[in-house]
Amino acid sequence: MNTATGAQGTPLELEPTPDGFATYGLLDVDESTGVFSAQKTGSTINCLASTGSGTVATINLDSATVTHSGAGVPCAGNLASDQKGNLYETWYHSASVNFAGTGYYAQLPSGDPVNLGTNQAAEALAIDGVHQLGLFAFRYPDLKPTGGFQQYGFGDNNATGRIAVVDLTTGETVGTVTGVEYLPAGAFNGRLPSHHERAIQLDPATRTGWTYAADGSQIQQFSY
Repeated sequence: MNTATGAQGTPLELEPTPDGFATYGLLDVDESTGVFSAQKTGSTINCLASTGSGTVATINLDSATVTHSGAGVPCAGNLASDQKGNLYETWYHSASVNFAGTGYYAQLPSGDPVNLGTNQAAEALAIDGVHQLGLFAFRYPDLKPTGGFQQYGFGDNNATGRIAVVDLTTGETVGTVTGVEYLPAGAFNGRLPSHHERAIQLDPATRTGWTYAADGSQIQQFSY
């Protein structure tokens, strides 16, 4: 789409022969190259990974070509470019819906998985390629054992969500942004649906970020 004229270009098929199982659910663009990346994901909240899940399609609009690789994780929840030619994704793994799992991230196509040290899935991901930082948004603060087998809770029931600032070279969390809010999927999200748009935008030059405000109808600015 030409944003100046509104003219639409020739559509490209992500998959000329769909497999009928997995669908593309993640998308980002690398503004340094103009290349789009789309990834197939598993279905349902517990990630029922089917044939083709994890496939990454690389779309070059200039050459009108689409290439595929199996580099992605079938149950990925977020896909983001560092605007320098590199892709990162997040996923969450649990042995059972009755047990708290673990959040991970990795660089595609073959980076080692990094444990985010959380018992929940990241709601959003943004990459600061200048400072090699990943910003991972979480709906809740860290879960803490409160007693008994696999019983988790919060020490502060007024606590909001948070954004963990992670050094991508070491995997260490180097900062935390608090006071953010990400409503559950399917909940009333106001006029700005955080589950269907890129939920975090960054300006690496000033280390400023923007995300959805708690009521879902405003933009919230933060520094990281």
